[in-house]
Amino acid sequence: MATSRHLELAVPGLLGPVTDADAVARLGLELPTLAWLLARADGAAGTGHESLAPVFDAFGVSGPDWPAAATARIGEADGHSVRLGERWWVRADPVHLRVDTTHARLFGAYALDLQADESAALIERLNGLFADDGLVFEAPAPDRWYIGCPRASDLRAVTPDRVAGRNVDAFMPEGSDARAWRAWLNEVQMLLHDAPVNQDRERRGALPVNSVWLWGGGQCPAVSVGPERVYADEPVAVGLARLAGTAGEPTGAAPWTGAWPAGNTLAVDARAVEPLVHGEIETWLECLAALERDRFVPLARGLRQGDLDTLTIAVGDGRRFRVTRPGLRRFWRRNRPWTDWLGADA
Repeated sequence: MATSRHLELAVPGLLGPVTDADAVARLGLELPTLAWLLARADGAAGTGHESLAPVFDAFGVSGPDWPAAATARIGEADGHSVRLGERWWVRADPVHLRVDTTHARLFGAYALDLQADESAALIERLNGLFADDGLVFEAPAPDRWYIGCPRASDLRAVTPDRVAGRNVDAFMPEGSDARAWRAWLNEVQMLLHDAPVNQDRERRGALPVNSVWLWGGGQCPAVSVGPERVYADEPVAVGLARLAGTAGEPTGAAPWTGAWPAGNTLAVDARAVEPLVHGEIETWLECLAALERDRFVPLARGLRQGDLDTLTIAVGDGRRFRVTRPGLRRFWRRNRPWTDWLGADA
């Protein structure tokens, strides 16, 4: 008997969260294939509401305090040569905090458009101040910063996409070491305030990098299970695949218009997250239209033709939608607009 072909497609940001689903519906974007798939799917809940939860679930790594920093560091372009050792790793992504009289709102790397030379200069400045503390700052990509720490910390924080555009007070890191890290953040903010890079950015009207967002702390996990193949550009997924010894390729290399490999496959397409959380709704809708054309139309065709047996769509808010080939015959299920499945902004 031939082995079935199952694909789990992680598309965080596909169905929100949004504050006003009716307003999105009035914009008139039609995604008929996505709507058709959702109408024939069985819903299931995942283990967490973080956008990366489906990726960690696929490799049997429990959460919700997933070690995203260590796994992502392995998944970077230079990850094959990185020696993580016994260090405890945390993401310290560059952000801009816009402060007014009552609160501070966070704008992530998507809004900064930080260049490689700017990132390198800021990382050098941070390493110069904190080297004596045993902290090592690394920036394998301009918008993804990491700290390797000599000892573990009890520090728990949410991903920056959950905080973007919001008052950070409700999302500050927690844990028994959180107070010490908050005091450390004050030092970082003072150091960044006077950085020549930021002065240059302000002169040309760009947002300065005036803080970092800490999240994903942990040591490198042991990974013994996982899908047979992974298609991803997102570094956490790439890192987990490398730890599991799983064959991994870029998202664009997946056989979207052909037969899928036997067994379980994970594909990650996270293009919709950043424009959504930064309030660029028009760009977000353009991403969804591209996902409809490049992902859902060929996947629906693949299900019909037998190139794929089962499709699970994980939308990054705890919901999963599972579509099987027999389920395609559920003609009695009424097609509804895709906006009916939009998730509320928590």
